[in-house]
Parts: sequence; C-alpha cells; structure tokens
Amino acid sequence: MMKLLGIKLLKLAINTSMLTCLVLLLQNYPAFAANSYSLKSAAFSERQMVQEINVLEPDSAGTSTVGVRKSSPAEVKQPDTEYQKPEILSILTGELLGSTTTNENIKANYKIRILISHPKEFLEQRPQDDTHLILYAGGIALKGMTTDYFSSVPSSYIATKSKHLSETQWITFIFSRDSTTKDAWNALFKVSDWKAKSATFYLSLGWEGMFPLTYDANMKGNPRVTLIYYENWVFYLVCVLYLAFLIYFIDRCNKTGLIREPDKDKAGQYGPYSLAQTQLAFWTVVISGGFIYLTLLTGLADSLNNSCLILLGITGGTTGIAGFIDFTKKRQREAATVNQTAVIRPFVKPHVDFLTDITSDGVNISVQRTQTVLWNFILGFYFVWYVVSNKAMPVFSEALLLLAGVSSLMYLTSKGPENPQLPTPPPETPNVAKTPPVLSPAPPEQPVDPSSGTPPDIFTSNK
Repeated sequence: MMKLLGIKLLKLAINTSMLTCLVLLLQNYPAFAANSYSLKSAAFSERQMVQEINVLEPDSAGTSTVGVRKSSPAEVKQPDTEYQKPEILSILTGELLGSTTTNENIKANYKIRILISHPKEFLEQRPQDDTHLILYAGGIALKGMTTDYFSSVPSSYIATKSKHLSETQWITFIFSRDSTTKDAWNALFKVSDWKAKSATFYLSLGWEGMFPLTYDANMKGNPRVTLIYYENWVFYLVCVLYLAFLIYFIDRCNKTGLIREPDKDKAGQYGPYSLAQTQLAFWTVVISGGFIYLTLLTGLADSLNNSCLILLGITGGTTGIAGFIDFTKKRQREAATVNQTAVIRPFVKPHVDFLTDITSDGVNISVQRTQTVLWNFILGFYFVWYVVSNKAMPVFSEALLLLAGVSSLMYLTSKGPENPQLPTPPPETPNVAKTPPVLSPAPPEQPVDPSSGTPPDIFTSNK
C-alpha cells in the first residue's frame, strides 16, 4: 500500500515538473527566438567576412601577407567628375583707368584683377546665393572690399548649365577708399606702425565669412603687394602746418582774452585764465587737428564719430554754464560798486600764471579743478596717440564719456561758492582838521581897596 502511494507521488512530481518547464518555455519564447536570430546573423557575418579575406598573396618583397579582396571596377561607383580645387593663378594691379601689370605697389582706388581656376567648384563653395566675394590681406577680411562678380549666378545655374563655365575666370576689385571700405582701411592701419607710410601683405580673395583661396604652384606674378598709404612729403607738410597753427594759437591765447576772463584790472590787463574756456579750446584744437590729419593722409572726410561730438558737447555746455555763473557774479560786483552802503562785495580772482589760474579758485588750489585738468589731459593724450597710430578717431566707451561729464559737473557745482563774498568795511569819514577854540583874554586884575575890602566894579567907569 505504501509502495503504491510512493509511485503515484513520483509520477505526480514528474508531471508537475514537465508542466512547469512547458510554461516557462512558452513565456520566454520571444527572447529565445531573438537571441537565436542574432546568433545566426553573427555567424553569417563571420562567414561573409572570411570570404572577403584573400588567400595569402605574396607582396613585392616576396613575403606572404593577408590582404583584403579588391573590388572590381563594376562594384565601385565612380564619381561623375573629379573634384578640382580652385586656386589663384595670377594677380595684376594698376590704376583705375590704366592697364594692369604685375607691379607690386598699389594705392587707393587702384584696380586689382585676380585669375582663379575652376570657377564652377569655386561657386559650389558659396554658402548662399547672396554671399559676396571679398578681398583678404594676409588672411584678414577687408570688409567692404567686395565685387558684384557671380552675384547674379544662382545655385540652380551651376547645377544645370555648369558646362558653360570656363576653366578660368578673371575677377576685378577696386581698392577703393570711401565710407563703405572704412572698416577695411582701419584694419590695415591697426596692423601697421604709426609712422609707416605703407604696408606689405599677401593678397587673396574668398567668400565672405570663409577661408581665402590658396595660390597655384605655377602662379604668375607675386601675390605679395605693398599698399602705399601716403607720401612722406605729405606727412611732413601736415606736421609743419599743424605745429605752426599751434604756435599761433598759443600766442593768441597769451596776448588776447581768448581763454581768459573778460574783466580787466585797473592797469588794463586781462583777467585770469578760465578753465572752462581752456577746456573748450583744447578739445576744439585736438579734434580739428585730428580731422585735418586724417583727411589729408587717408582721404576719408567722415572720420568724426559720436565720441567727438559728445566731448565737444560736454565742453561747450560747461563753458556756457560757467559763463552764466561768472555773469551773475559780475552783476553782484557792479551792484556793490554802485551801492556804497552794500554789506558784501564780491571777491575778484587775481591773475598769477596759466597753471595756477586754471587749478586755483583765487584763494587755494581746488581739487575739483585739478581732477578736471588731469582727466582732460589723459583723454587728450590718448586721443592724439590713437589718431596717429590707427589713422582713425577713437571711440570712447560710455564709461569714459560719463567720467568726462561727471568731472565737468563737479567743477561747475564748486564754481558757484568758489569766490567768497567778503564783508564791505564801513565808509570812512573825511579827515577834518580840528582847530582849538579861541579863548578871549582875561581882563586885568583890579587892585583891591584896602579900606572897603572889595574890588572896584569893572563895569563902572572912574569919575
């Protein structure tokens, strides 16, 4: 009985195990099928790789190496045409209306002709249809030095009618000097020495925003050109004329009331030097001199910028407000002169020398005046250095312009109470010679009558 029960339990366990395996197999069948497919694919790829390997082939040295099977020409898709790299073949320069040669010296408004190869491939490098060709000087893009070549050739023309393009193409540029090429000339001036009359660089062309073209190995001519900014005699003439103007201007300032207070002293001499008028004259001479210098050397008459106008506006406004303050004090002084009973009288600033006049308030050296003079000198020195070095007017930052305005404002706020009001002493009475009072002589003494004991009456006559 026990033996029969054990056999039944064993069969039940076997059936349960088989049923469990079947359930597990059904549950994991998708993953198992995927793994099986991957293994088959890997095996197929391995067999294909083995088929691609050639049998040991001896190389030129006689040793056997394993090589990859070479594909037949029919299996490799050949390109339609071989890519040709566009390059510069020749560069010619000359005057605008003259003939072009291989002369290496160029000037403003010269004509530059560049011969390139494979213009079709060069057009295919264009990023967009409206991208312009631009000149490059030593790898630096000369903004504004563009040409209209290929501007009317769309990309569709290149794809459909490329066979009409020649193998080479001449492209002409005008090395102009005007407002459109101002940035290009400024870039050339910045990389040159301040006293250099010319600059030498490698000339090239390319699409704006891309790399310039390289030169062909058999290029005709020299890609290195020399740009002449100006002649030496022009530079020296400008310096001599400007120096003569400065000497004359300083002489007028010293001998006239150009930058002095309008009032004269009793001896007929002009008053002290005015800081506001000196500041206006300083920036007028500096900016006008820089404008003349740049116009004669570069030929650009639009060198003035907003920074120059703001500086002239600050100095002009300072001079106007300072003049109004001085006018008000002058009226007070005139009123005190007419009204002899005035309690106060304005203080008149005396003339000492130029530096003392513009930094002193008449009593002591003023901090506000000193910092105004210092900042104007620093900005003026930087202005002259930048114009000579870069052949362009400097563009001051907003912080520097604000500093110039704050400096002038501090000077004006201190100018009001600058000259103290002194009390007027009381008027003096005229000195009248005091004469002592005239005393009448005393009458002579009368003798005393001893009998009466009384002196005789002086108002009675003797009988």
